[in-house]
Amino acid sequence: MNFNLNKLSSGVDLITSNLNNTRTATVMLFFGTGSRYENEKLWGASHLFEHALFKGTKTHPTPSAISGVIESKGGIFNAFTDKEMTGYWCKIPSEFVEDGLKILAEMVTEPLLRQEDIDVEKKVVFEEINASNDSPDSKCSLNAENLIWPDQPMGRDIAGSVKSLSKINKKDLMQYFFNQYVASNAVLVVSGNIDIDKINLCAENVFKHFNNGNPKPYFPVLFTNKGPIVSVEFRETSQTNLSFLLKGYSVNHQNRFAIDLLSVILGESMSSRLFEEVREKRGLAYSINSFNVHFSDCGLFGIDSGVNKNNLFEAVDVICDQLVKIKTKIEDKELKEAKDLMKGRLSMRLEDSRSIASFLGFQQLIKKKIQLFEEISDLIDSITLDDINLVTKDIFKTENFILSIVGSVKNSDALIEKMNLLNQK
Repeated sequence: MNFNLNKLSSGVDLITSNLNNTRTATVMLFFGTGSRYENEKLWGASHLFEHALFKGTKTHPTPSAISGVIESKGGIFNAFTDKEMTGYWCKIPSEFVEDGLKILAEMVTEPLLRQEDIDVEKKVVFEEINASNDSPDSKCSLNAENLIWPDQPMGRDIAGSVKSLSKINKKDLMQYFFNQYVASNAVLVVSGNIDIDKINLCAENVFKHFNNGNPKPYFPVLFTNKGPIVSVEFRETSQTNLSFLLKGYSVNHQNRFAIDLLSVILGESMSSRLFEEVREKRGLAYSINSFNVHFSDCGLFGIDSGVNKNNLFEAVDVICDQLVKIKTKIEDKELKEAKDLMKGRLSMRLEDSRSIASFLGFQQLIKKKIQLFEEISDLIDSITLDDINLVTKDIFKTENFILSIVGSVKNSDALIEKMNLLNQK
């Protein structure tokens, strides 16, 4: 995979990647802004603003007029808001890629942001929040993040709350727009079966008058809580959801790939230790997985599962036992298989124009550098058992443990006692 990185005259970073083996193209527009850029007054503004941009532009004044540009050609169209970035994207047959590029540019250069549209979209987001809160697994994860990052933007729900969104007005959103949606804070990626010269010309034209300035920085992250902490939200449910969260590593941390491999060994496949012990041997859960989330200056390591309420204590016991065991012994065979899995999944991911656009754009926006498959593969292969052992000793400490539970459970004292044993083994 090859790519070109250029800076438009407006200051927007443009990345292009030509793929001859596809008939489609993806346009992705990233901004370095999200929920961790919001003070309490603006909680939920990033996500609400993302929704509002789909309501109309000067040239395409209705939602259907905007979406019709893409969908009338058979394309798909969406956006996302995260803690550190917001993105808008479309995937479309290659011959119409410039139409996709133009409509995304139009949405961020001349949005209407009508008060009546903002009011309607607030109600849409209210339902999104309600759906998330009604889902035990989603609420379990949200509670865990709030525990590990209490009283700070990183620990809040990206969507905001009904109360916070109700107070946000058009003036707030306009100020947010002028602060964060600036050229120096934008990365545009176009990948697929494209004519790069035409894309360069089109992008230069549609972004030539884009806002300039310096975006406001994100709020720092603080890990203030000391574990083990167990939080239980009681609900009468058939299944009890549990979410472990621990302090992990940032995207540029020297141990980033070591902790990624640790997660693969522990719980990212059907042959992983947790899947074998929790599901295959004991039948305690339908799904169990571990994961890493890497941000620009911090990270999270987590384990999620859902079990019958009568099996909760046994499941936590098995999970904690596996964390103790992985601190003491990892086989060479396990490490090799984990490396092959990581490289194989990345290789398969990079066969699709949308995945490639996301892969390139995220790195440029958050890491400020782009590493291709070959370089990442070499970094993965360079990890040793000693590297992973250092990581397990660093993160699997009692004081790092946060456990969020949502289900029909009342007494969590025994779970805290179990996690207190981790430092003694």
